[in-house]
Amino acid sequence: MTEHSSIIMMMRMVLVLVLVLVLVLEDWETKVEYSLRFEQISLKYRPELSKQQLLSRSFTESFYKTFPDMRNKFN
Repeated sequence: MTEHSSIIMMMRMVLVLVLVLVLVLEDWETKVEYSLRFEQISLKYRPELSKQQLLSRSFTESFYKTFPDMRNKFN
């Protein structure tokens, strides 16, 4: 009976890990989508900036929004 309960416990842990992974990936996908939308708007209204500058800027902003404590380490 203990073997059966340990299997159930492992299945629960795997399920929780899969759910957390799905939620994190979904959140990251949304951030990337917003970042791409920001890039399109910026290209439209600020054509003097190159596409590469906008991409690096939007990536940096999304990175610091995701990990705010890292801003002080790099600046």
